[in-house]
Amino acid sequence: MVIKITHTISQPVIDGDSITTGKDTIINETAYDVNGNESAVTDGNGNVTT
Repeated sequence: MVIKITHTISQPVIDGDSITTGKDTIINETAYDVNGNESAVTDGNGNVTT
């Protein structure tokens, strides 16, 4: 069971107070279980490691 998901964004597009994604942006997603342990990691290419 996934309890928490975090995202890490590398190379976001920053324009004034706005932060968006662009063609060079890389987003990694990490899912955590009920004990706070990493249960899955999705890299910027969509590859999932469990």
